[in-house]
Amino acid sequence: TGSSVDCAATPVYKEGGDLTYAMAKGRYKKALAALDEKNGREALDLLLPIEKHYLRIKPFVLFHIAEAQALLGNEKAVQNRLNEVIRAYPNTFLETMAQYRLGQSLTRQQDERRAAEAFERVLLLNPKSSLGLGSHYYLGEMAMKAGQVQQARRHWRDYLQGSANGTFSASVTTQLLAANIDLDPVEHGLIGKSLWAQDNPSDALTHMKQAPLADVWLELAKLYANQGDSEQAKLVLETGLLESNDPKAAQDAVESLLRLTPKSQQIAYLEQLKSKPLKSGGDFVLWTLFHSASGAESQQYAKDLLDWYGEGRWAPETSWVFLRNDLLKGQDEAFLEAAETHLKHYPNSRSAPRVLFWKAKLLRKLDRESEAKAAFEALMKQYPYQYYAYRAETLLRPSSDRPKLWMTLTLGQQFPVALPNDGQALSFYTYEKGLAPVVAELIDIDALDDVQQFLYASD
Repeated sequence: TGSSVDCAATPVYKEGGDLTYAMAKGRYKKALAALDEKNGREALDLLLPIEKHYLRIKPFVLFHIAEAQALLGNEKAVQNRLNEVIRAYPNTFLETMAQYRLGQSLTRQQDERRAAEAFERVLLLNPKSSLGLGSHYYLGEMAMKAGQVQQARRHWRDYLQGSANGTFSASVTTQLLAANIDLDPVEHGLIGKSLWAQDNPSDALTHMKQAPLADVWLELAKLYANQGDSEQAKLVLETGLLESNDPKAAQDAVESLLRLTPKSQQIAYLEQLKSKPLKSGGDFVLWTLFHSASGAESQQYAKDLLDWYGEGRWAPETSWVFLRNDLLKGQDEAFLEAAETHLKHYPNSRSAPRVLFWKAKLLRKLDRESEAKAAFEALMKQYPYQYYAYRAETLLRPSSDRPKLWMTLTLGQQFPVALPNDGQALSFYTYEKGLAPVVAELIDIDALDDVQQFLYASD
């Protein structure tokens, strides 16, 4: 949304006075530990001297300072720091985070008019993000206090639709049930999901039965299964699966149906599902059959998947299985030819970086060094923040100046892998390209979670 944050030309750190770069790094790490321990005074004393020295990650330092001031109850100071970020980074994910925290601070001060303005701004910038959902919660609270029940319902309905098991879902559910209003079927479904997440199956079932089956079928089936009613669970799953257009829900349903089916009958049951006119999930049924069967039968399922669902989610993974088999059998030329086809057909798949990496390694093994180098470089250029790109760089340029901390990160710690797929994350991606390795270098791996919490938190 709006402008992006350009940090590429900004220096990481500005030397000055007696505070060296190493000393600043040490103070920053101690400040993060103090914040974890809710020690606002210690954190503030550590952060204030380094604030003017950190340039590229200054907004994060300001967020930490605001957090420390909040622990000390200095709401005006909190707001001053957050407004610095808002002025410096308008229309970016950084403004979204600052506006959300500004709204929280103003709520603590009971300045609900200005708090509402901040939360409305979050909804304008990133309505579908976790911070957008949190804003719906707070705006609903304010509306309910003001006696604006219908407005509160709208905000809380949006919140529950995005996060039925979120931080505020129990509070929302409790207040809606206490409001003595006639809930509509959709609200019954959302409340049922929330109660199910709160481990209240009896009340959850009561509400889900009053909701459209299309809204709650997956959760309702799991609830029946949890209560030991396998037949009813299976019936709901099969009914919902026939109408579902959601690939993730369909996959979840197929997996749940298999858990309710004896192992000796699973292949036959999958065959039955395969013959049904599923709107979604047919490729996952074939993928599961491919891995459940053996020999020629298994291979036929894989070929059916590629023929019938060649553009689906599981086609690239199925293609990779054939490629891997060629690789393991030493069928080098067959692998190289099939890899080229795979990369042309599935350039944006999860398997593409993996295929390109092994293609490059095989070319190097065959002493086709110039081709191998070109493949490694293509991998780093096309998929620069993927795991295999870092492996490629290690092989191609062992003495690279890239921060070595990145080589020790797990996939879950690498920003592009860990980030959720929402507008806030996508805005962050432009900033991350220059920032993430710097964060890893400046404040070490232990601090990555702290940086990420600013991107995810909705409470």
